[in-house]
Amino acid sequence: MRKTHRRALIAALAGGAALLAVVAFLVVRAAGEPDAPLRHLTLAAPDGVGGALAVVAAGRGYFAREGLDVELRRMPSDTAAIELVLEGGAELAITGDVPLSYQVVRRRRLAALATVGFSDRTHRVVARRDRGIGRPADLSGKSIGVERLSADNVFLFLFLSQSGVPRSAVTIVPAAAADLPRALAEGRIDAAALREPLAVAAERLLGDQAIRFDASHRFHQYDVLVAAPALVSDDGDVPVRVLRALLRAERFSRRDPAAAQAEVTSWLGPERRDEVSAEWTRYRFEVALGRGLLIALESHARWLTAIDPELVGPPPDFLALVQPGPLRRLRPERVTLR
Repeated sequence: MRKTHRRALIAALAGGAALLAVVAFLVVRAAGEPDAPLRHLTLAAPDGVGGALAVVAAGRGYFAREGLDVELRRMPSDTAAIELVLEGGAELAITGDVPLSYQVVRRRRLAALATVGFSDRTHRVVARRDRGIGRPADLSGKSIGVERLSADNVFLFLFLSQSGVPRSAVTIVPAAAADLPRALAEGRIDAAALREPLAVAAERLLGDQAIRFDASHRFHQYDVLVAAPALVSDDGDVPVRVLRALLRAERFSRRDPAAAQAEVTSWLGPERRDEVSAEWTRYRFEVALGRGLLIALESHARWLTAIDPELVGPPPDFLALVQPGPLRRLRPERVTLR
């Protein structure tokens, strides 16, 4: 009997030791291995609130929690962000759906992992009052600056159509979006189609002479997380970790929007606090991958090939562009492509 108790005691101690070892392992694993190097990634984000979830994920340490050292590169436009990936300067980018559609039409290889933001109120036309412009119809006969292959141009096309102004009735002045606020202030153009933050910059330069026509419910803009194809094919776990961090950032932004805005303001600069606050109400920040993105990309492709004959060719396969696997592993209900 005594031997039986001794064996039972030894077995219990051994089992307890094993349990402690497992618990210790899990604690160390949860805390992360301090000496393990983080996987370095560069993420190009446009200059504005469109990259908010990435900024929050970096600022709150959510990327680091996933074993990722993500360097955020602030780019002057969506186009510049996506081009950095294509040039090999970044593994990831947040870009608009129009620049993305343009690159796919050009047969450039990319992987769309998710949409991370949506708005239908980010674009507007800013015009000069002293040129006799007080309503959209007054744009007839005027010059309007716009970046040629951009979401601004798609918006302008829709805005003019819905305002009853034939595109042939205006003079389109193509220019880089970043140059348009100054061109408008100097009187070289009568109006410009812009999105934030350039629209606000143009209004500040014009002062009392500025009049703006908002894009309320006229044009839908998706902000898309894209990756270099090699990042998805070589290490399928990295996109999952990136998306998990962005989902945490989404939850935090909903729970404490003031703190999330503070993170974005810190990244953009304190002088842009009011801009961030105003734009925040116009955006919906959500990590998803839905049919709406495919519809927008296909629509933009038709418009792009209509204005640029060099792009005409076989229809692009946007289903091959989207990569639902990583998000489906985390939030399958957020993937609604069919």
